[in-house]
Amino acid sequence: MTRPDLNLLRLLDTLIRERSVSRTAARLNVTQPAVSFALSKLRHQLGDPLLVRTRDGMQPTERALALAAPVREALDALERALGSHLSFDPATAVQPIKIAAADYAGIVLLPGLLNRLLAAAPNMQQTLQRINGSAIEAALAAQECDLVFSTAIPHDRRLEHSLLFSDPLVVVTRPNHPGIGARLTLKKYLALPHVLTAPAEQRVDTAVDDALLKLGLHRRIAMVLPQSRFVNVLNADSDFVGTISVRVARVIQRSQQVALHKPPAKLPPSRLFLLWHRKFQNDARHRWLREQVIDEASRH
Repeated sequence: MTRPDLNLLRLLDTLIRERSVSRTAARLNVTQPAVSFALSKLRHQLGDPLLVRTRDGMQPTERALALAAPVREALDALERALGSHLSFDPATAVQPIKIAAADYAGIVLLPGLLNRLLAAAPNMQQTLQRINGSAIEAALAAQECDLVFSTAIPHDRRLEHSLLFSDPLVVVTRPNHPGIGARLTLKKYLALPHVLTAPAEQRVDTAVDDALLKLGLHRRIAMVLPQSRFVNVLNADSDFVGTISVRVARVIQRSQQVALHKPPAKLPPSRLFLLWHRKFQNDARHRWLREQVIDEASRH
């Protein structure tokens, strides 16, 4: 390929990652015949089949795998070089918005943010997804996800972050909980049946348990939910209690009769971070998205 065609390079990059003509066509918003024609052109120019059919579907050849990293790096470099100079018009943009959110963000921030994005960018389809913590960097780098809302600072230096919220924790219970009486003491707090959320791939212990452990204390965890369903178990008829962000607690108060108590031990705040990949730092579209998130967070 003496004179690289950027469209063909982008298509090759997508084909290697998707390993499917149909998925590549959908991702690039072109027809399957167009992808097949471009693949045929690439095969002729490079003198290699690039993708071959196997019992496990389309698989890249050794030549394709060798090209994958340099092609991706070339496209990334071009995006970085042009990103800070290209304008972005949300009113006419059609590229989807892909967000991965922690439960905290889903309850507090997302309802207002998604409506805000819909109004400003009506043609940009919004997709919400969940990502295992170990896969965050790869998902952001490959543009499988634009932004991630996380309760932890990333360890990967290729990821940028911005603190959106830092909230004190409160203990949420039903009004006049029989296990509390006049005042929530530390002894009562540890004995009450606690409910918390934890993704299936994550350990059950939380920052709250880590803080208690440093004091030589353990609370009674009676229920673990795979997603935030506090509103279903923390209500006027429930004996369960939850130690959660005050912002989340206030959202629950809008629909449930619950009481809020100050924790009887010093606990760390609940923090929410916005994560993105460093290579999109100056991308006009990405910068606009981050500005929308940060501005929306400032309103809460």
